[in-house]
Amino acid sequence: MKQYDLIVIGAGPSGMAMATECAQAGLEVLLLDEQPEAGGQIYRGVTRSRLRVAKIFDEDYWRGAKLVDTLKCDRLTHVAGARVWHALPSGEVWFSVSGESTRASGKTLAIAVGARERPVAIPGWTLPGVFTAGAAQVMLKSAAIAVNGAVLAGSGPLLYLVAAQYIAAGRKVEALLDTTPWRNYPAALRALPGAIRHGQFYKGLKLLARIRLAGVAVHNGVRELRVDGDAAVEAISWKARGKTHRLPCDAVLLHEGLVPNVELGLALGCDWSWSPERRAWELTVGENGETSQPNVYAFGDCARIVGADASQIQGRLAALHLVRNTTGQQRSAREMSLVHELRKHMRLRRFLDRLYSPSDSNLLSSDPDTVVCRCENVTVGTLAPLMDHSNGNLNFVKSLTRCGMGPCQGRMCSHSIATLGREGQLPLSAPPRQRLPLSPITIGELAAVEDDK
Repeated sequence: MKQYDLIVIGAGPSGMAMATECAQAGLEVLLLDEQPEAGGQIYRGVTRSRLRVAKIFDEDYWRGAKLVDTLKCDRLTHVAGARVWHALPSGEVWFSVSGESTRASGKTLAIAVGARERPVAIPGWTLPGVFTAGAAQVMLKSAAIAVNGAVLAGSGPLLYLVAAQYIAAGRKVEALLDTTPWRNYPAALRALPGAIRHGQFYKGLKLLARIRLAGVAVHNGVRELRVDGDAAVEAISWKARGKTHRLPCDAVLLHEGLVPNVELGLALGCDWSWSPERRAWELTVGENGETSQPNVYAFGDCARIVGADASQIQGRLAALHLVRNTTGQQRSAREMSLVHELRKHMRLRRFLDRLYSPSDSNLLSSDPDTVVCRCENVTVGTLAPLMDHSNGNLNFVKSLTRCGMGPCQGRMCSHSIATLGREGQLPLSAPPRQRLPLSPITIGELAAVEDDK
């Protein structure tokens, strides 16, 4: 079993930043990532994309290639396609590559596994033709594929970004249905002075203008979304301003923000909290990404949604903190500059958090026939009567309904269950208990680790 000074799990912006900073400072670093290429979701496919000349993605995307290129440095071992399925706070990590498992040990462990899109459980969301906006963007980045005539529905910056990218790709966007609650606007206004000092704020305004100029119908104050169809999507309906609307279509892209991938941190015993504003479980970390577990860091979107730029800064700050602890150096001027830059990003983030704070009624339909757990086909009608008896204990609900026992292990339904009938309230229990291994493995993979002892 090989020993490292640092093992970083996840090669998105934050993971790459910490890994390269530490390697350049002289630490032996192992960077593990499940994807075939570094970059994370935000920079997926950036080093081999065929769309450079198409001007579909802006420079925020293309500069990711420079970050990926920094991984080519001494003392850094990057293993792509590495599926981490077990880890201990002591720094031992078990992972598989192409069906073969191995383990490594690090003096320090860093979790940088990013975020995932929040599932939106509305009637018809399981029909063929319904995707998440993020999945649509993955197809565009990975294979230059984009559907034509799609309806985008939901709330959050990614919804507008994907709409603008589809327009740039020459695809028709049938409509954009914005579910942002009206009550969010006054709250966001109070955070506006800090946001307007950030360049990304004006890029967002340009996205909105691009969508309007393209003639896309934008509907605000949308609620009670429903996707209609028998074997596939046929139409989408919604309510707005007291009226019911229906629009025929054959593709729907849903999005209601992102949630942190907290599962690995929870499995390691890291402290967590629930954000009523962001409707998500988050890892409790210090200003440099320190968790409640000694020698375990977590930063970027896996701890709390902060965006790609802030995630990269957090990764660098965690690296500089670790190097300081290792060498006994004092805090540098560069580190102070990064702290100042991060604060600037977080002022914009406060504005976005308030503006796009989701409404539980938009995340989960009250229709009893709506499927919540796709793995086990459990509906709202089955879950709702149990919530009063469960005291918010998701493991109690799982034991009675099998909700969360499927292949996704609750990743696709736990947030929906937590908000079921609890608008704005704190869940009374922890997120679903994490069982190791974190992903399915074969007996052969397990046996290989036993033979390695």
